[in-house]
Amino acid sequence: MTVSVDKKTLKIIFSICVLAVAICIADCVSEIRATADYSKADGTLVSIDRSIDWGTESNTQVSIIRNKVYQYQVNQQEYTCQYRTYILFQPKIGSHKTIYYSSSNPNQVRDEFKIQTAKAGAVFFAFFGIMMLVFMKKVGENE
Repeated sequence: MTVSVDKKTLKIIFSICVLAVAICIADCVSEIRATADYSKADGTLVSIDRSIDWGTESNTQVSIIRNKVYQYQVNQQEYTCQYRTYILFQPKIGSHKTIYYSSSNPNQVRDEFKIQTAKAGAVFFAFFGIMMLVFMKKVGENE
């Protein structure tokens, strides 16, 4: 079975991929710049708190929200922070994570998941962009 797609459609898909990669990279660079002065601490997962969203946060239906609660120490003082988690990404209580906190305000933390997601998005769309280039070349050879 073969599927025929014209070169114009492939160019549009390629352009969307390039735009998506640019947005992901810009988001990643922006987050890294905003947190350039942050320091690292070793955080320990102390609990996974569950709460109910009655539809106010998600503007949809009732759902359960899970937040990972980490404890970390800065200058012999304990701090806690929390990150939203999903059912597939639940680590074990007692596991460790690097916490990036503001040197001027240790309560202010960066969620590295945002940077990792931007990197993964850039790789994903770059892969599809490269595939579109390969397909465009094959369509060009067949013409």
